[in-house]
Amino acid sequence: MRADLHFVFPILRSVLCLMCLAHLLPALRAGEEAPELFRAGGGRCVRLWDGQRITGQILDGNKDVLRLRTAWAARLELPRAAVASLSSLPGWRIVLDEDFRDDLKAFTTTGGPELTDAEEGASTRALLLRAAGQSLAYTLTKPLTAGRVGVNFQQRGQVRGARWRVELLFQQRNSRRRVRVTVAGEGEHYVVDTGSLPGTARLVKRTPGWHRLIVQFSEHSLRLTCDDAVLWHNLDAGPGGRLQQVTIRCQRVEGRELLRGAVAWAELCIECAVDEHPGPPAEAEQDTVRLLNDDQLFGRILHVDRHFLQIEGRFGKRMLPWTAVSGCSFRRPAVLPKANEGAQVRLLLYSGLCPEPDVLEGVLTKQDEQRLVLRHALLGELTLERSRVRQLQPLE
Repeated sequence: MRADLHFVFPILRSVLCLMCLAHLLPALRAGEEAPELFRAGGGRCVRLWDGQRITGQILDGNKDVLRLRTAWAARLELPRAAVASLSSLPGWRIVLDEDFRDDLKAFTTTGGPELTDAEEGASTRALLLRAAGQSLAYTLTKPLTAGRVGVNFQQRGQVRGARWRVELLFQQRNSRRRVRVTVAGEGEHYVVDTGSLPGTARLVKRTPGWHRLIVQFSEHSLRLTCDDAVLWHNLDAGPGGRLQQVTIRCQRVEGRELLRGAVAWAELCIECAVDEHPGPPAEAEQDTVRLLNDDQLFGRILHVDRHFLQIEGRFGKRMLPWTAVSGCSFRRPAVLPKANEGAQVRLLLYSGLCPEPDVLEGVLTKQDEQRLVLRHALLGELTLERSRVRQLQPLE
């Protein structure tokens, strides 16, 4: 009889856990709110050997640890041995990922724009435009037919006497089109100017704080958003050319002598739209770096950060920018870290960077109307905003 009870009690305990989780799931959906925006560029997808997935910015990494910033955690530390691969966001390849930490050699500048702190705990520096005529321009070496441009901005102080704009130049043979977005200046709303291209515009009122402007384009569409609000769109006709240049500028309003205020800019990212296709098989005994043309480099990855990775092989050591790499995979360790040991639930989390959710498995130890606490085998105790959880799945 005792043997039977020892067999039955664990089953009853598992059934009760599943019943509790089944009760929790509707409560999560009922209390769900819009998740806090993750205004970031340079996103990467991290896959663990057991299939768990984390999307975020790479902070740094070596042979022992990989550090990330995500929508739901300012800093994560993963054992490198648990990471199977790093890749671009699905459907996109980064052309420019600028955090304004270093110099501005990649840009053409006028008027001496200055670098300053981004504030509010952001991981980047910011570019500050406070004088008429200040600008920063990036010219693409390979113009884009389809892609997106994203940048964060924040108005500082009461602004007057100027317009702060993002300007995209599209060119096809002898025709040109400039798409301009005024994010600060006179008036209460964002203003979109696409020239003669017709489209649907919406009045969106400007508000304080950081915001992210995204311009997404293809041959047959053009869409501009600020955070979650659509500013302008045309889903039948594109800008009529390839993206040649992106400019951020402060332009004086005619007849106004006094200029006040400033606008800070951060997290400028330009991405090319790409078709997804399976890459060549990775080398099980070595780390592998996959280049844009699907050529591969084999060896040992020594270091990664937001902008570069370093690999050592028979060819020596090479430092490669992420803009030249579509992804990398790591040698499978002899003993895999148990990333989901003891896991009872699988959480699907809004990543803030792509439609695919982040996937974490662990033990749910606490929950209330605002937060959940997940005990993860590798990441420890994670406190997650309830609005960030897309779905909770009990594990059998």
